[in-house]
Amino acid sequence: WEGRSGPDFLLETQARVKEDDYFNQVRRLEFIGSVLGEKPLDGMKCLPDPNSLWLSLALMAKKVLAVKKKKVGLAPTRHVKNLAIERLAMKTVEEVIEYKDDDMIIIPATSCSSPRKSTNNIVFMKSFLGGTQLNHRESDALEYTLSDVPEAGTYKLTLHVSTVHLKQQPLILTVNNEGDEVAIANIVVPYTIGEWQYTDPVEVDLVKGVNILNFARETPNFGVSIKDITLTLSH
Repeated sequence: WEGRSGPDFLLETQARVKEDDYFNQVRRLEFIGSVLGEKPLDGMKCLPDPNSLWLSLALMAKKVLAVKKKKVGLAPTRHVKNLAIERLAMKTVEEVIEYKDDDMIIIPATSCSSPRKSTNNIVFMKSFLGGTQLNHRESDALEYTLSDVPEAGTYKLTLHVSTVHLKQQPLILTVNNEGDEVAIANIVVPYTIGEWQYTDPVEVDLVKGVNILNFARETPNFGVSIKDITLTLSH
């Protein structure tokens, strides 16, 4: 009926038990998707679409409210609300790479050397955790220039990520040091149900001084939010 299936209509009726919750956790995300011109989801399938991030988030928030109405155990709905808050605060502040005394390098996700500002598929934003974060989708590459690595050696690399989709493509990492580009590893992106979680560490060899890290993903893929990247020297 009007492009909607029975399950889609039932889902909305179950999710709208409390209008305030529905507006704050679903409608706001739908508004963002509408403003950005995202393609409406297929109402006959009632499934997320990797090309419509905000509308997919709204659909998942709707499902969370519907399940809560049925009194079935589930993850706290505040995670979905926090994602909405993070994405509504689009203005960002510049963050810089930190070289710690304890052989650790902290790379804020938004400190990339390319791109330097938001694009269609890489969006910089304020983070609910403080500071900034970015959302990455499609095949666009992220490049980070480490200009002052204090010591050559093998470093363990992890990313602080948040995802809302079960099926994720890995991040493909390459390192360019002293003019040589070397494929390092595929980094598994976990399904975090909207929470923040660290990826399993992978080892990268860095030289003293300048190193360039490049992250990309195969398509199609669902969006992943990245807070920061940590490099720790192995001893």
